[in-house]
Amino acid sequence: MVSAIRVDTRLTESRCDGPAPPELAEAVAQFNDGDYFGAHETLEALWLREPGAIRDFYRGIIQISVGFHHLQRHNVRGARLCFERGIARVRRFEPVCLGMDVRQIVAEAEAARAALSEAGRQISGDDNVVPRPRIRLSPEHRISDRSAGTRRASSEVNDSTPRARQSMSRPSRRRR
Repeated sequence: MVSAIRVDTRLTESRCDGPAPPELAEAVAQFNDGDYFGAHETLEALWLREPGAIRDFYRGIIQISVGFHHLQRHNVRGARLCFERGIARVRRFEPVCLGMDVRQIVAEAEAARAALSEAGRQISGDDNVVPRPRIRLSPEHRISDRSAGTRRASSEVNDSTPRARQSMSRPSRRRR
């Protein structure tokens, strides 16, 4: 059951179509590296200073990121709840907001939520239940991929690369 989320209905398309703040590139790189907690922290700074409707977009991406963080820590219930809330918030910004492929983000969060529902509470550290998600950016918003050690754009990495198919079973780095 998806809980009702109250969202700001004053969305201004011009803000969503506008330039992304530089910190968003760092949050996307963190998310794509599997550092979901770091992405949450970076996005939270953007969310806190945003006065407009785009604030709901940041909050939804934060919730999806936290959902994947919960999944890394094998908190199935927390992951499911964060996915539901995050999906409800970002869905109204489809198809693209600030250069982010929102449809793809929603699809990956929904796939993760469905995989969790199918697997139930039986997820352990060795399970490959949920593939590692990636945020794709439009060409004008590309950023360098820190984990590849090259200047290749994150949005150029496709689903056939081994890194993109890694599972959520082990976090890439731990934050203490």
